[in-house]
Amino acid sequence: MTEIAAVIVNYNSGSLCVSAVRSLLAQDFLGPSGAAGRLRIVVVDNASPQDQHAVLDPLRDLGVELIYHGENRGYGAGMNLGLARVESAEFALLCNPDLLVLPGALAALTSLCRGDASIGLCGPRSYLDAGRFFQQPALPLPSAADRIQEALGAFSAGAARRHDRRRIREQHRIWRAAAQEDVRMLAGSFLFLPFDLARRLGPFDPGFPFYFEDADLCRRARAAGRRLVYEPRAEIIHFYDRSARSARAEVASKQAFSRDYYFRKHCGRLQRGLLRLSDRVLAARTSAVPAAPDISDLGLQQGPFPIDFATHPRPFVLEVSPRADFRFCAGHPGEGRSVTLGASGFEMLEPARWHARVLDAESLEVLAQVSFQKDRAAAPPLAFDALAR
Repeated sequence: MTEIAAVIVNYNSGSLCVSAVRSLLAQDFLGPSGAAGRLRIVVVDNASPQDQHAVLDPLRDLGVELIYHGENRGYGAGMNLGLARVESAEFALLCNPDLLVLPGALAALTSLCRGDASIGLCGPRSYLDAGRFFQQPALPLPSAADRIQEALGAFSAGAARRHDRRRIREQHRIWRAAAQEDVRMLAGSFLFLPFDLARRLGPFDPGFPFYFEDADLCRRARAAGRRLVYEPRAEIIHFYDRSARSARAEVASKQAFSRDYYFRKHCGRLQRGLLRLSDRVLAARTSAVPAAPDISDLGLQQGPFPIDFATHPRPFVLEVSPRADFRFCAGHPGEGRSVTLGASGFEMLEPARWHARVLDAESLEVLAQVSFQKDRAAAPPLAFDALAR
């Protein structure tokens, strides 16, 4: 029997998909008997507008099964199609094409899941750049209650601080984790779960055309009595948002539909009414966010630069975001009295105005906050061959 059945849904990301496949094929992990584990890979091309045959077809020589789907019915539907081709396996791996799986990841995940039958879904530590400087944003589980609490912050500074501190502490807990952590949400870019559970749950609800299908799956796995576990020993590099960039308007429309479908599925009428009111409040507040008076504008930056913040070394977390409120940010934990953005971390940033702040890891005190402009294009994603060197 196959130990791991990996399904990758591709959309206009053929060369990235090839690197993802090769990084998976380079993994070493054991089967239940102690022999070398077996990996089966299915790639579903979700009706990419750009022809993918020339790039993807050679994967057949590596034992990969290819499915060219004539219709794009969403990421979840593509995953379900790929998994349906697998008769049986011990585990299922559902992942994006725009990532590289680092050595030891599958060994860590199989070991974790075999040792605890209560685990439903597992996710890895996810970096955004080849130098592993920035970690991917830790996504909160979407809920109407959280959105309503956020909106209350528009009327109460105390409520706003309490909500932000809860969010920041949860995010920092994941970024700084040295061992497994139970969580409420795992990103759908890379999900590892028992195969029988994947089949029982769907794994995805095909009613979601794009985004929110992972949040829905996390809710359903927990409702089935299974835990969600973050495993920092398993590491990947996720070249974030590469497929979505090729169809921004379509993605925005599908995301809005998925969000509405998610809250209709999981919230009552009263909650949805309060959610709509909260959205209006937050939209008005975001459009009028004043600039913080203590931000240092560093102007145009051509490369990595240092941020000094303390007279003595201390544990810290650096956050970098395109938003001044840091509600969606990449993170880098460390210790010292200054931090310099890693070269690969700086290069992965898109040309834009960026905001960076350093927080004390324990008190969450803001130690330094700056903004800067980057005008060079982001560096291209690292290929598997370059990683292997």
